[in-house]
Amino acid sequence: MLGEECTKYLPQRHHVIIFFGIFFGMCDYFVQSGLPSPPTEEDVGKAVMRKSPLLISMIWCAMLVFTFDRKWSSAAVAACIGAFFSAIGLMHQDSMDMYAIYTQGFISFANNGLGGPNDPRFSCSPLQFTLAYLSIAAVDLFFAFCQRKWPNAYAQPVMQGTDEADEADREALSVKTVVIGGQDNWWGKGLVGNAHVEEGKSIGKVTIDEGKAAPA
Repeated sequence: MLGEECTKYLPQRHHVIIFFGIFFGMCDYFVQSGLPSPPTEEDVGKAVMRKSPLLISMIWCAMLVFTFDRKWSSAAVAACIGAFFSAIGLMHQDSMDMYAIYTQGFISFANNGLGGPNDPRFSCSPLQFTLAYLSIAAVDLFFAFCQRKWPNAYAQPVMQGTDEADEADREALSVKTVVIGGQDNWWGKGLVGNAHVEEGKSIGKVTIDEGKAAPA
């Protein structure tokens, strides 16, 4: 039921983003027992991705939705919001410790302390995450500039409700091998490939006429 509610009101081309958004919650689940000693880079990576997982998921899902639809300026705004939250420690860190930044200076901003006081770990610091999100924003702004400067050479944004958006949804549906069933038959597979559907039956946002096969 949850899977259907997630996909019911989303365009087909955005469905894959749902599974990407779950990634941060999975990191939170697998690191609940704490990090081994000493932690590996993989362990530390999962640890920083589990801190404020819902907020991180919203930021990344927003960036991906705008990227899929080639709305580069909006994607850059989402990345800048992620950079700001990372800078103040609201994301990817244990807490917002502005006092430590004030008293310890730049070294606190550049170290998240996972390596211990004698072995600072700079790779997952607020500074590194801030720079990473700003780098994404810079790339998005570059594409936004190209999109406006050379509109004939760079594809324009996909607007929901247009023929281009419908075509993108059909293409996304055509590559699926399994579609989740409805609430009345949630244990069954959805209709894809060469399966026929009933008149007026919808799969996500794409409606198939009676007697026609779903896109394969």
